[in-house]
Amino acid sequence: MLLALLLLLSSSPSSSSPPAAPLRGAGLRGPGSRGANGVSTTFARVPLRSLLVRSGGPRPLLEELRGAVAAPQRWVTHDDFAEKRDTYPAAAREHEVRIRNYDEMQFFGELGVGTPPQLISVVFDTGSGHMIIKGAACTHCQGGDDPGYDRTKSSSYRKTDLPMGVHYSSGQVSGFEAHETISLAGYAAPDVLVSVAQSEGSLFAGFHFDGIMGLSLIVERNHDTDLFSQIIRANPAMDPVFALYLTPHRNQQGSELSVGGYDPSKAAPTAAWHFVPVLKYPSAHMYTYWAVRMTDFHAEAAQGGASANACASLGEGGASPHCTAIVDSGTTFLAVGMRYFDGVMKDVLRGQPDCRFQSATQQYACFGTSVASFPTLRFSFGKGATFHIKPSEYVQDMGAEQGLLPRLRKHNTGNGLQFWIFGDFFMRKYYTVFDHGFMRLGFACAVGQEAACRG
Repeated sequence: MLLALLLLLSSSPSSSSPPAAPLRGAGLRGPGSRGANGVSTTFARVPLRSLLVRSGGPRPLLEELRGAVAAPQRWVTHDDFAEKRDTYPAAAREHEVRIRNYDEMQFFGELGVGTPPQLISVVFDTGSGHMIIKGAACTHCQGGDDPGYDRTKSSSYRKTDLPMGVHYSSGQVSGFEAHETISLAGYAAPDVLVSVAQSEGSLFAGFHFDGIMGLSLIVERNHDTDLFSQIIRANPAMDPVFALYLTPHRNQQGSELSVGGYDPSKAAPTAAWHFVPVLKYPSAHMYTYWAVRMTDFHAEAAQGGASANACASLGEGGASPHCTAIVDSGTTFLAVGMRYFDGVMKDVLRGQPDCRFQSATQQYACFGTSVASFPTLRFSFGKGATFHIKPSEYVQDMGAEQGLLPRLRKHNTGNGLQFWIFGDFFMRKYYTVFDHGFMRLGFACAVGQEAACRG
């Protein structure tokens, strides 16, 4: 499954050099334009495209690519802020790319690699920290229409002596690591370590993209900081924020990654912003994922009444029980930790006449019922930020043969961790701001969701 874990790379171990000094706002200077809720209203934008990936299709390959074994990590160069600033510097400029939303299952946009920039279509993945792209010389490579990265055409290419290998059930991806300049939404960062695929089995098969850019807080092997922090460091006047807007309807245009701020037009006009601090997780000493404290999770039946709080009975935290939730743009469903899954699904499937667990996909398929008969999911992040997901937003109708699929999957990390993952289905309803400066996530009802959204 696509669980927000790390790539397994067969490259050389990280050096023992000390970590870089904390960014502490990445050298922020000067006032910028702020919205009513303290978020910059100037930004650079990269709209995203979406492609169809049916259940059981190529999606598990991307999930497995993101790994089952954690690579060695260094300390992430972020620090908590004692006081929250009330201004950000203005973002440099805006960049827009025409987008396509096809079946709401994959979202990707263009990234420049090299000098001059070679455009590569990548998934912007907030659940991983690595960057891997298809090389122009890649043999047996499938994927999108991009020709792939050609190092001979870049003046900023810098050779490394690091081989790259990614192993997954369908085969192996091999290639090399390169230091390159990357360009994202008008911002450039030099000497970014990029994995370039030269041979692969079916890594990009069935996809219309040719790479993955990790936007988590993870420090991958051979890096000194996470990828987005490298962009911040190279652009000290940039607001250390990005935001993701995913269109809620199939084939609808307009999905967007905002860099250096957020786009106020993507939040519903009457929406309230809810900001939640990011947890240092799983280690209490470093940031890795965009993880937040989930204080409660309930299934609200259509006929009234709610289930018991799953995070109170089985949660972490001792005297202050809670669940840990990771917001991950590289996942399309809600992944539920194994400790919670059976109890949660008992509440979600209560009253359904015929539901069968599918071991291949780790989720249930239900027959002889309707989408409207499923409960609304209600959960809270932090203090006072409560969210709702209606049945039509998480139950997928796959037809008479495959049935109705509640998009909740059992999540086995293999290492005993019990976190949940909130994927694209959540971000299609709630516009999400990823704030490196404050180490927090911001959520607001997305534009067009006024009737169905609370908050």
